[in-house]
Amino acid sequence: MSTVETAFERPRGISGIEVRHGFAQVVLTGLANPDADRLHALTQVASAGLSIDFVKLTPDGMAFVIDETQSSLVETALESSVNWTIQGKRSIVMVSAVNIRDEEGLISKVVAAAISCGVALDHIGDMHDRVLLVTGTAEAETLAAELGTRIGTVAAAPQANQRGLVTSPAEARSPSSKIKVMKFGGTSVQTPEARIRSALKVVSAKEQGFQPVVVVSAIGRRGEPYATDTLLSMLREIDPNVAPDAREVDLLIACGEILSSVIFAHTLKTLGHSAMAFRGGQAGIRTDGVFGNARIVGLNPVALLRAVEDKQIPVVCGFQGVYVSGNGMPGGELTTLGRGGSDTTASAVGAALQAVAVEIFTDVSGIKAADPDFVPEASTLHTVTYDEVAEIAHLGAKVVHPRAAEIAMKFDIPLWVKSTFSDDKGTEIVQKEQFPGRRVTGVTHTGKLVYLQFRMESADESHRQLIEEHLYDTLAQFNVNLYMVNISPSGTGFAVSRDQYPHVKDVFDGLVVPTMANGPIYLLQIGAASAEVETQAKMLEQVAELRRIYVDLTEGCTMVSLVGHEYMQQAGVFRSVLGVLRTAHIPILQTTDSDYSLSCLVPESELHRAVKILHDEFC
Repeated sequence: MSTVETAFERPRGISGIEVRHGFAQVVLTGLANPDADRLHALTQVASAGLSIDFVKLTPDGMAFVIDETQSSLVETALESSVNWTIQGKRSIVMVSAVNIRDEEGLISKVVAAAISCGVALDHIGDMHDRVLLVTGTAEAETLAAELGTRIGTVAAAPQANQRGLVTSPAEARSPSSKIKVMKFGGTSVQTPEARIRSALKVVSAKEQGFQPVVVVSAIGRRGEPYATDTLLSMLREIDPNVAPDAREVDLLIACGEILSSVIFAHTLKTLGHSAMAFRGGQAGIRTDGVFGNARIVGLNPVALLRAVEDKQIPVVCGFQGVYVSGNGMPGGELTTLGRGGSDTTASAVGAALQAVAVEIFTDVSGIKAADPDFVPEASTLHTVTYDEVAEIAHLGAKVVHPRAAEIAMKFDIPLWVKSTFSDDKGTEIVQKEQFPGRRVTGVTHTGKLVYLQFRMESADESHRQLIEEHLYDTLAQFNVNLYMVNISPSGTGFAVSRDQYPHVKDVFDGLVVPTMANGPIYLLQIGAASAEVETQAKMLEQVAELRRIYVDLTEGCTMVSLVGHEYMQQAGVFRSVLGVLRTAHIPILQTTDSDYSLSCLVPESELHRAVKILHDEFC
């Protein structure tokens, strides 16, 4: 049997640095009534038919980027607004990385490196796959070159090597049978009844002439005895103050999928069909060895193909693979793929086997235009593109993991999301060329976030670079993931997950940043001064001039996003979103946008209303 190992996910790290010229930045400052004045300015720009990008809110204003050729039109549109300037000759340095927020601290590292270059940054934007740095055109190429030197880029996956590594399974072999990969999530294998229903779908596919290959998640969700979260809690409850070893965590939580695969295979046998369970490593899945969040670097499906030829139904453990180090450690190390890893397994297996389709079975009838818990009447999207589903997945939708969508897109594998508990058609995910047009895909939301805004009024301009570089470099050292990074004349800010905030507070509340000899000492203070900060301040005042950097803290935030194919590029979208939320008296703390989405940071208490309002207005 001839098989070839297939290369899947791109390496970790920065995949590219690109410079784009021909932009200008519009800055509004000193607004007496920021909410109303921002909306007024956006209305004027939209009325002129002008589109804008990378909108960021500042405490007393707003900034956004335009095509420089539109500068005169924007000037005319903003004539009746106050306190605005247009900064021409601006360029965007785009730093790209696949799933940049999967790599903890990478955004912080990029921002710290950019600040350390000594180039003035006008604007920062962050998306799930890139960081955008706006600077003067004269300095852009220098910034890009310095970033390349300081943080480097990773090489693309090799086209081929002596082991026969290829980038497309079509180069390796032609499909010998109609293989269909069918992935079943935790609720689909949670009970005996659910497993029978799922198994019958596999049997039905076989009776229709397909060769099914099954991928399963762990049984059930939090609280169920073999769910991933339950297994994790068994370790943590021993002593919450002692962090478990990452390698041993992977050994433990992989048991959930192993149990599930054996039980599902046996369920198929009771229905009269031969089946065989496979751990991820037995299925040929090799990873990069990062415990808890490994990436698939290769998949040799020889064992799966042999099982299919023997008329067996392979049942593969999702969420896991094996890492074999350079010294060929016997058996290798079991690694897990992180949250949503079973979806990634299914797409990878489908690509390696040249499947005719990958079907993701869950407890909903497909991808919805909004969370049905918030909007019960939200419609099922019957067709979406890989780009759209990757965007909504990165922004919080839990139906398909973005890495799974990206693998399916790369290998052009038809991907479906269906319900285990109905016969609905579900959602088909296709290439964007197959489903063109401008539209709103849906509304999604993500995370419990904490927003921090560092006020730099007390810092000398000569010291600000030192403080900000130290700030973001420290965030990178502690692997803190950032959202909605912003920089303005008054300071810098970002949001972090609520889970990471206690660590951020421990590190930064009371952090001392010294300057040159005989220069002032800066002391960071998050929110109201703690006893420790006050004690530290009294000590420092005895040795040097002390200046405080106050950090405004907003807890209980979340991000709500409007996702749309080509829709975000049309004039007035940002104004419409801000307008409808302001009419509903929902505060907007910060924004970020991409080619496919516009996201707003709002109070968590307003999340349900924000999702419902945006759905009703745009979907």
